Amino acid sequence: MFRTRLLRPVPMLLTQRALQSGAAIAFEDRLRTVDYRTLEARTARMAGHLVAAGLRAGDCVVICLGNRVESIEATIAVTRAGCLGIPLSPNRGDDEFHWLIAQHRPSALFVTSLSEGPLRAQRTPVTVVLPEDGSTTSIPGWCKRFEDLASTEPTVLPRDDYGIDDPAWILYAARTAARPTSVVATQRSSIWSVLSCYQRMFAGDGLHPLPVPLSYSYAHILCILGVLALGGSARLAGFVPDEVLDQAGGPDYTLLAGLRPPARICLTTGLTGGPAELLRQTPLLNLLVP
Repeated sequence: MFRTRLLRPVPMLLTQRALQSGAAIAFEDRLRTVDYRTLEARTARMAGHLVAAGLRAGDCVVICLGNRVESIEATIAVTRAGCLGIPLSPNRGDDEFHWLIAQHRPSALFVTSLSEGPLRAQRTPVTVVLPEDGSTTSIPGWCKRFEDLASTEPTVLPRDDYGIDDPAWILYAARTAARPTSVVATQRSSIWSVLSCYQRMFAGDGLHPLPVPLSYSYAHILCILGVLALGGSARLAGFVPDEVLDQAGGPDYTLLAGLRPPARICLTTGLTGGPAELLRQTPLLNLLVP
């Protein structure tokens, strides 16, 4: 049955999940797990801090954190702040990244730890740094630390009022031209895609996928919005075959959304009965160009 009652804005879906499945794991990576209740609380704090910092409704925010729980937290927080989220892969070259920043002129930028020089070159009104190793590595004083936004109470509440038909994200596809191509997505159009394309994948206890770069449109829709709308959980794997095989060995693993080259290596690696054999018995969703 097509559940049109789930065609709701992201804050409402998250609040519903936090009430119904608060202690259930929503997302995990090799370093962290986050349940629905914690996800709701942390993203509310982050959104409040963004609003308090002066971000206006509809402002652009670039999120370049890679496949990790914090990337999802930032994406949801930006929506709850009423801003336009632009997820970008940290694997893009410096020239392309600088071009994208110049195109969108974001009011806030989420990045992993970089040298102060590149950070100053891309300085935005709000720059949030999350060290790649999760450490307390020092950052420039004019930057904000990701964990401070997520764990401290802001002076204002999140907006949580972004229109379901307003532009919510600018999503980039795999590189197929001289310049990256993008699509503007609303909350309604994206959640409609979840309900019309992926609903059957979330049967039973829910989907447990290993998605490829969250910045790609189908991973964003399948993983982030699919989990919020339909439940289940998602594991965020990197792009090293050994890591995918290691995480895919669990009995609850149901689906791999992957790039073709790493998936091919995973399927042809390992001894019979090992993780690769488990992977061969698992549905493989491969929706990206080679």
